[in-house]
Amino acid sequence: MRAWLGAATAFNDDKHDLPAGEREVVSNDGMVTSVLFPDEVDLGEALISMTHPTGVWARQSPDKPKWVASDNEALAMVLGAHFGVEVRPAPADSVPLAKTEMAE
Repeated sequence: MRAWLGAATAFNDDKHDLPAGEREVVSNDGMVTSVLFPDEVDLGEALISMTHPTGVWARQSPDKPKWVASDNEALAMVLGAHFGVEVRPAPADSVPLAKTEMAE
């Protein structure tokens, strides 16, 4: 399961590092945070890790995302509703991170 969140602003300091399995990508649409969840993570765990006050998004940006997307329709819909933002289709040109890249 994978999620993407578009950001207008992002933290730029070492106090807000993203854990393994997450990365920032600059695209034509600005800053994008891409999160690849391990296979054993279920939908509920993914939602909590993304939306918790000390979770992924809270460590990524001081503002809500501009948009969300996921290869899991339920995750995308709930994230969109939670943040009150546009839900986009998962990027067609995305390539999941390899398991070895997640551990780095």
